[in-house]
Amino acid sequence: MTTDACICGFSYVRGLAEDEALHRKIHSEYFIGPSVPSVLKTPVLGEIDGYAVHVVDGRSPFDTRRKIAHVAMVAHRSMSAYPAGYDGTVTEDNQRLYVLVERRRVIGFVLSARDTRFWRLRWSEGGLVELLDRNASIHVGHKIGRVWIAAKFQRRGLAKRLLLVASAHLGMGISEMAWEVPFTASGSALVRSVSPSTFFGCGDIQAVRDTISIEPPPGAASQVRR
Repeated sequence: MTTDACICGFSYVRGLAEDEALHRKIHSEYFIGPSVPSVLKTPVLGEIDGYAVHVVDGRSPFDTRRKIAHVAMVAHRSMSAYPAGYDGTVTEDNQRLYVLVERRRVIGFVLSARDTRFWRLRWSEGGLVELLDRNASIHVGHKIGRVWIAAKFQRRGLAKRLLLVASAHLGMGISEMAWEVPFTASGSALVRSVSPSTFFGCGDIQAVRDTISIEPPPGAASQVRR
């Protein structure tokens, strides 16, 4: 028997019935999104290509938030180097989950939250990122923490349109939104498509170092805390 590591993030023993059954379930969630009937209890903001957009926030019942948080774990499995970012608890950073729904299945989401330290960044040649200012801007503002679309529904422009719905609901233009760093390769492409010049990034000093193409200037380490 051999162990296979799948793109869905699950490693399983081929030929072992229990492993293969669990892999089919996990891969299905990665490919078409998890079934979360509780999502239908949350407010609808509109629709994109016939898929309803729901919002989940601190006013949603805890049991509903906890069940919908499973979609963050589905996304986390396929990019395990990044934390899930959402578990349904009410936090001081006012997390909101904007979910794209096909019937009872969550096929994508945008996670927003508040942050207080924002680094001004710029795209340079080759898709690299440069740090523009020595000091972080200190204020309360919104950031995008996660964006995920189930594999079957990717390459349809759904992520960008879901971002537009989320930013409008937050009362901001999409180019005004800050972004949690570092990015995945697809995340980098998405951010550059909506903010092709400068943008604000949020994260601790290691996250900033992992994102920029040059070392932060001396003194920058004291500017960001989580």
